[in-house]
Amino acid sequence: MTNKSILSSTRISLKSEHPPTHLVGLFALDTQRVLWLTVAIFHILVIGWLYTQMNQHKVPTWDEAGLAVTTTRFHEMIYGSESLEQFLDVSKFYAPGYPLLNALLSGCNPLWIKEFTPFLYINLLFWIILIVFTYLLGAKLFNTTTGLLASVVVVLYPATINTVLLYKEDFAVMAVSAAFLYYWIGVSESRGALDYIGLGISVGVGLMLK
Repeated sequence: MTNKSILSSTRISLKSEHPPTHLVGLFALDTQRVLWLTVAIFHILVIGWLYTQMNQHKVPTWDEAGLAVTTTRFHEMIYGSESLEQFLDVSKFYAPGYPLLNALLSGCNPLWIKEFTPFLYINLLFWIILIVFTYLLGAKLFNTTTGLLASVVVVLYPATINTVLLYKEDFAVMAVSAAFLYYWIGVSESRGALDYIGLGISVGVGLMLK
């Protein structure tokens, strides 16, 4: 067999082993990319659905009402005229982290202290934190596909849906716990200073929340 025939047969075998990628517009029809896009669209739709559900939750339960009052008192202390002594006199039964964070995020918007519904919007922030760190945990412990699927499974879990629609610190604790676990694994593997900082922040926020 001549050198030319050997080269031609090698080229044919290489082409058969690596077929050309089929393009749809400017994007390659890649399984991983399709999975990313599908999961992203799913999470966007779920967040939109949660927003509409939160807008229908007008009457708080007992614990929710207590936290809402505490949030209002934080708001009045930060932006209004209420003194610290007055605040501490009525706001000593709940951990400060959850209502304080919500009061800070609400700014000076009077609607946030006249209506109950906007208080729930803080859970959308912790919802995103839960999704992100669930994905990071799955990707770290297994692979990217596992992380993406885990972020979908945790969203579909009934207790997750039920808890996020309540103005209680339980859902926030769940999200921060996922962040804590991710950074704890990083610290145990000695990945770097950011993991120590993230671990410290997640522990501190968790203690303030519950």
